[in-house]
Amino acid sequence: MTLATKAGLHLNAVGHLERGQRSPTLPTVFALCRALEIPVAKFFAALEKQHPEL
Repeated sequence: MTLATKAGLHLNAVGHLERGQRSPTLPTVFALCRALEIPVAKFFAALEKQHPEL
């Protein structure tokens, strides 16, 4: 099963995100975290650690 299918997103939408052509909406971030079985709080904590300027 693809990430797009698990997240309930269109394959092209995930492709655009992977290539950096689009930024995800907050609902998309939540869907991807659920599909990857990553707690949303952990995702944002890791993002903040990598990019403290955000």
